[in-house]
Amino acid sequence: SKRMVENNVTLVPTLLVHQFLYEHGFPVWDIYADEKFDKLKEVVKVHKENIKVAYDEGVNIVMGTDSGVIPHGHNLNELLYLIDIGMTPMEAIESATIKAAEFIGKDDVGSIGIGKCADIIFIEDNPLDDMAILTKPNNIMRVFQDGAEVKNRYGLM
Repeated sequence: SKRMVENNVTLVPTLLVHQFLYEHGFPVWDIYADEKFDKLKEVVKVHKENIKVAYDEGVNIVMGTDSGVIPHGHNLNELLYLIDIGMTPMEAIESATIKAAEFIGKDDVGSIGIGKCADIIFIEDNPLDDMAILTKPNNIMRVFQDGAEVKNRYGLM
């Protein structure tokens, strides 16, 4: 981890995938699921410990996702795992927004401002108080993508 900090390396972990598979099992088509499941518990534990050490040592961490491995719609649970390793709720959100944009060299996304892409969500409660609200689609009241409203929970589009 110290070398990662020295070399300005960004870590993009995906804690969610292994945890999800541990809690829900491998896909039914995976003929090696039984063989892999015993190892999975150790993978979840070691992965979390390693990411926590990296965070504690100051490694730049950007929220990862590997949604193709698990059913879509679960990737914001990754924020909960980042908080679990020690990030503050704001740090977790920034890892998925402004820090992710900086990592890929984009200055027109990741934050709100004049001249930036207008992708934004409005939610019922404050995720800084309870990040889990972002993991439930019904808590997302409105969604704007490229400046156009694409979801309005109240049907007012």
